Amino acid sequence: MRVFKLGLFAIGLCLISLSLMVGFSGSGKAESADTFKLELCNKYGKIIALSLINRSAPNSDKFVVHGWYGIKVNDCVTGDLPRGEVGVFAYADAGNNQVKTWGGDTQICVTVGKNFQRVLTQNYRCRREANELTVGFAILKVTDEPAVSIPLD
Repeated sequence: MRVFKLGLFAIGLCLISLSLMVGFSGSGKAESADTFKLELCNKYGKIIALSLINRSAPNSDKFVVHGWYGIKVNDCVTGDLPRGEVGVFAYADAGNNQVKTWGGDTQICVTVGKNFQRVLTQNYRCRREANELTVGFAILKVTDEPAVSIPLD
């Protein structure tokens, strides 16, 4: 199993309250050569909200961004995703109106305040009136690995 460590940084924003879904699609066991098992584990101590970017299907050129998935303290979520590029952004309450985030430099628009899913398009712009904002996703390239684990601590 390959283990990735995501970049970590704290930002000074008010914590945004989200409806959290538990887990993401998939059985947790990679079912074909076109998919891999992704596991994200909460080692932080507070509930983590997770958003992902992945291909809409194996060998597809379309990518979807979706969230929010809640990861309980000392728990893991797993799911099968198509191989290729996968994006991860997560955040948790850090206290004192601070938010701790895990992510990277790839700026993608997400919806806050509710669960969401949409196909990524090149010219999409965040709409404040729709409670959308841009966050930085870490992009991972998964080729041969049957499983990838990401500890969030």
